[in-house]
Amino acid sequence: AQRFVLATCEINLVPKLDTSMTVSPWAIAARIVVSIEAVCGVVLNLLLLYLLARLDVGRAARLYRISCMITALLGSYTSFLLLLLEDLVILVEGGLAVVLYGPILFYLPDKINDVLCIGFFTQTHTMWQTIAAPSIIQWMYLAMPNSSDARRLFCAYIVPIICYANTLYYMQYIIPDDAMKTTLVRSIYDLHGTDLRDFHIYGFRMIDEDGIDLRDIMLREAVPSYIAAYGMFIFSAVQIRSRLRGFGSITSTKTDRMQRRFFHIQIAQVLLPLVLMSPPMGIALVAGFNGANFASLTIILDFFLWITPSATAFLLLIFVVKSSRNRSAKTSHVGISNNYPSPRVPSNSSRTAA
Repeated sequence: AQRFVLATCEINLVPKLDTSMTVSPWAIAARIVVSIEAVCGVVLNLLLLYLLARLDVGRAARLYRISCMITALLGSYTSFLLLLLEDLVILVEGGLAVVLYGPILFYLPDKINDVLCIGFFTQTHTMWQTIAAPSIIQWMYLAMPNSSDARRLFCAYIVPIICYANTLYYMQYIIPDDAMKTTLVRSIYDLHGTDLRDFHIYGFRMIDEDGIDLRDIMLREAVPSYIAAYGMFIFSAVQIRSRLRGFGSITSTKTDRMQRRFFHIQIAQVLLPLVLMSPPMGIALVAGFNGANFASLTIILDFFLWITPSATAFLLLIFVVKSSRNRSAKTSHVGISNNYPSPRVPSNSSRTAA
């Protein structure tokens, strides 16, 4: 009864809603797709964590394993919050709507829901903010072999931590005022046929001369962190490539192969968010500057945004499993060679018998 009263009071913010309108099949399909992406993200990232904890990837790859574990932890956390919140990001007339269909939110206080929403959208920005960290670690390993592990980790993650703090500050503006909430709820009702009995609403204005709007978020937070992450990766990738050219002459073939394989998986890992997240960020930029209505392109935002943790975990799983198999095969080969004498050299017992 309390939930019904609260929902009714909130619905009164939006006048003259046609309660006979049916729920859009798109809204149902989008929620199903987002839930599937969230479950896949949780499963794949937890599997990656399990393999990293159990499998031996070698001493030379110790820091790379830590970096991969950080990526897996962030990915599993993002996917778990997505599963909990069932978030759909929709660009509507006048703003960016963050629609949370998670049923558990109706049983939580509003303050807790606000914290979950702010935490979730701050966390999603780590999908690109941390992409350069593994390459910085590899570059420092090759260029500064005497530097400590703590120093390498600090240099790799200090910029993402600063960007994270900046994101956390701006995401506090995702909680709309009553006027903005009324506009967003009406837009979602017209698009999905759902109301505040079905979801919780957050979002930003496209243009707000008196406060923080979507343009401010993009220009002061999202775009700068995007440029910083990819700028650091490009710098470290160029340095890594130049040093790998002569790396094989001063180290073992196995270590050289591992370094090159890790470098290639980094390139794929970095290109993945670039390919998947550039369309939604580009659409948000166009909408922010022109005030355009892109509600019909919601599928681009939701599909490309929330598949990233799963795709990243899948790439890292390929690297971890392949590295472990190669190491196991080499260990088995060495064990066989040590336990069995070569057929070309007779054993001591054969010589005695002779």
